[in-house]
Amino acid sequence: MAKNKNHSDGMKVRGFFRVQLTEDGKGVVGDSGWKENQVTNLGIRQYLVDWLASGAGKSVTYMALGTGAAPASNATAITGELTHSTSGRAAVSSSIVASGTNQFTGAFASANSFVTASADISCIGLYNTSTTAVGTLFAGNTFASSSCATNQSVGFNWRTLLVIARQKFFKLREHLSETIRSEILNWRRSETIIRTPTFCGMMG
Repeated sequence: MAKNKNHSDGMKVRGFFRVQLTEDGKGVVGDSGWKENQVTNLGIRQYLVDWLASGAGKSVTYMALGTGAAPASNATAITGELTHSTSGRAAVSSSIVASGTNQFTGAFASANSFVTASADISCIGLYNTSTTAVGTLFAGNTFASSSCATNQSVGFNWRTLLVIARQKFFKLREHLSETIRSEILNWRRSETIIRTPTFCGMMG
């Protein structure tokens, strides 16, 4: 069976997130910087493919924090999710910031008691429900562990991008570059042939 080039060269899903730990009177006391996330297999299936197939897929509506490592591609949840509250996930606001890019923002406010004791947070994930320990993980990843106290808040910014035909673009660019080089060489050869003087005469 021939390899389906459209699968390897076509639509890809990538994402990046940033987590900031803040404290009243001090501002930002911790910043993960921009990190690339792990989009899960079920995340692609249930949040993207199912919408295309039936219009009944899942939607990203909440964010969760955890104390574990990065989720694998076949994960359905982040590890060590904070469950200090049964509704401990934070609602996200969604917006389109560029063609093919969806941005999710929100915050875990200390006033909402998302932690009732200090916790070493190290991972984050996007979900379709507010209830902790249920739902399907769309994407998530780990960051440098940081101790979060009850008087601190966590803000997040998450961007999911659909990267379309990236490999095809580079292949097209390489093809055009090679075509241009070939045409230049042919032009130079023709100039050499035209400009080379021809001597005609008789010997005897």
